[in-house]
Amino acid sequence: MTPSSVLLGSEGGEHIGLILRAPSHPDASDFRDGGWVSASISVRAGCFTGTLGASLRIEELADFRDELRAVHDTLQGTAQLDSLEDWISLTIRCTRTGTLTVTGEATDALENRLRFELHGLDQSHLPPAMAALEDGLREFPAPGTPT
Repeated sequence: MTPSSVLLGSEGGEHIGLILRAPSHPDASDFRDGGWVSASISVRAGCFTGTLGASLRIEELADFRDELRAVHDTLQGTAQLDSLEDWISLTIRCTRTGTLTVTGEATDALENRLRFELHGLDQSHLPPAMAALEDGLREFPAPGTPT
């Protein structure tokens, strides 16, 4: 299984990246356990870089994709990704001119926290991130329905 990579920003510059690796519970057939995906989160902000392992919920990623689409379509509003287990909190705000304000916090298993703000991003960074999220959601669909 090839990981799905979501990048907001540029590989050589400031960015937030999500690599969706595999279902956390591959044998689960219910939404509660089957809705988790193992991931890596990478952040490059200013002179700081970091990568951490995480488990994310499929519905969190789907909601984030939908909010990114709305921000892209209207050039206004906010897209938010807040993981249930507090690995990542990410807020993307868009101005009418298409400039993005990207702020967030990444937390590792030892509860070390990196608060960050990414600079130099605009609406042109959204379509590749949305497409990559869409690919990841196709690759890792959550079984069952929430109860």
